[in-house]
Amino acid sequence: MNLKSKLLAALVLSAAAVPAFAAVTVAVGEPGFYGSIDIGGRPPPQVYNIEPAYAGARIPGAATMYLRVPTDEQRHWELNCGRYNACGRPVYFVHEDWYRQQYAVRSPEQRMDDRRDQRREERREERREDRREMEQRREDRRDDLIEQRR
Repeated sequence: MNLKSKLLAALVLSAAAVPAFAAVTVAVGEPGFYGSIDIGGRPPPQVYNIEPAYAGARIPGAATMYLRVPTDEQRHWELNCGRYNACGRPVYFVHEDWYRQQYAVRSPEQRMDDRRDQRREERREERREDRREMEQRREDRRDDLIEQRR
């Protein structure tokens, strides 16, 4: 089995392990949050890796991502990049201390805004998925009609 086949198999397995719907929402700054960190206008955070990590085929022009990820997932990044929608993208893993002391220190009002924004983004993503499914059903119906006419 060549490296490309192994990576493809790992991506498929990691995608299958990700639940389609999670009932628990954890906001940035709360214990248990792992994911993308928007540094905004802040200086670059303290990171573990000097060079960006890549898993899979590189996406030309992809924006650099700063992620808070459990250590085991960092070690086996090629198996876990799909959970963070980061396969093929340049990724830096932020230091846990930096995250807790510099980034996650936010007022309750700011955390409420973060949760509201996250819920809003989740609803947008659900609507996007609904539109994709609806378009797929339309295409399927078109294909069925074409088949019936033959």
